[in-house]
Amino acid sequence: MTIRFGNQVGLASRDRFRLMLLLERDPGDIVCFAQLQALMQQHRATVRGGSREAEFLRWLMDREWNRLAPGSGYREPL
Repeated sequence: MTIRFGNQVGLASRDRFRLMLLLERDPGDIVCFAQLQALMQQHRATVRGGSREAEFLRWLMDREWNRLAPGSGYREPL
């Protein structure tokens, strides 16, 4: 389970593996959402073109970001 605390994040091994498959490399040590967002934006920028494969990769990246992003079902304690 990926652990979130404020802007900090600890990727679970399964989430890290999913990112590795998507990015075709180890995402490295991600400790905050800013790093995760920068990594996803950097990789998304490398996927160019209008092919079905490129569109699918961009969709997958958006899906993973939306699943891991702040506000994706996580609420900070009151």
